[in-house]
Amino acid sequence: MTCPGDITIVFPSFKESSCKIGESLKEAGGYKKAVETILKFKKVINKNTSS
Repeated sequence: MTCPGDITIVFPSFKESSCKIGESLKEAGGYKKAVETILKFKKVINKNTSS
């Protein structure tokens, strides 16, 4: 696991936590899956509020 940035040098716990979060996001489908989910949600919301 690699986490870029100077903050990871100063706060090692930040590096560990951010890497864990990053891995869980990748396992959940990554940013593309997140965008798809957001767009589907937006369609539902727009459909329900356009009446």
